[in-house]
Amino acid sequence: MKNEEKFEVWWDEEDNVIWNKSWGDFEEEHARKQTAEIMAVAEMVPGKVSVLNDMAEAGKASSGARKVYAQTLKSEKIAKHAFVGMGTLTRVIVSFLLRASGAENASFFATEEEALRWLKETVKNG
Repeated sequence: MKNEEKFEVWWDEEDNVIWNKSWGDFEEEHARKQTAEIMAVAEMVPGKVSVLNDMAEAGKASSGARKVYAQTLKSEKIAKHAFVGMGTLTRVIVSFLLRASGAENASFFATEEEALRWLKETVKNG
C-alpha cells in the first residue's frame, strides 16, 4: 500500500533483503527520508544487507536527491544494490551515480527474480 511518501521500504525475511519501492519524482527531502528509512531497516539486521530497488514507477530525481542517493550507495552496511523496472533515462542517471560514487556493488536487472538471485550470491570481499 502506498503511503503519503513516495516510497515504501520493508525487510523481506524470506529473501533476506530490503525492498525499496519508489514512485513519482523525488526532491532532496524525499530522498533523505527514504534513505534514512533504508538505513534504519538495515541497522535492525546484523551484518551487511542487500537492497532490491523497484524503480518501475519512479520518476525524476532532483540534483539534491541524486547527491543523497550517491552517499547511500557508499554505505558499508549495504552489501549490494539491485535495480529493477528502470526506464532508459533513469538507468542512465543511476549509472552515472554509481560511477560518481565509486560503487561497484550494484547492478541492473530485467526481473525481480534475476535481481534476487544476484543479491543472494556470496558478496566478494564482504
